[in-house]
Amino acid sequence: MVDRTLGPGTGSVSAFLTARLDWLWGQICGDRRRIDGIKIDVQGMELEALRGMTALLAEFTPRVVVEVHRGVDRDALLDLMEAAGYARHSEPIEPSATERSPQYIDDRSYSFQTP
Repeated sequence: MVDRTLGPGTGSVSAFLTARLDWLWGQICGDRRRIDGIKIDVQGMELEALRGMTALLAEFTPRVVVEVHRGVDRDALLDLMEAAGYARHSEPIEPSATERSPQYIDDRSYSFQTP
C-alpha cells in the first residue's frame, strides 16, 4: 500500500507503476464508459488522483467523494475541483459534531457535485 501520510523511515520503499484514470478507463470499461460516481481514498495522493481523471470528470461530471488526508493542500484540492467544473462547496459525508459547513478534516470524506 502506498501511503504518503507516513513519515520518513516508517515503511519500506518499493517501485510501483501508476496510470492516469483518463487513460486506464478506456482500457477496462468495455462499451460501458459512463461514470456516475467516484470514491477517492488514496492516503495523501488526492491531488495526483484527481489530476489523472480530469477528462473523465469533464465528460461525465460524476459525483466525487474524496477522503482528505493529512498533508493535502485543501486550497489546491478545492481549486482543482472548481477547475474541473465542480462546486467549490462540498458536503461532509459524516460531519463532525461541530461541522456545519465543510472543514476538510483529516480522514473524513466530502462529496463534490457540479453546480
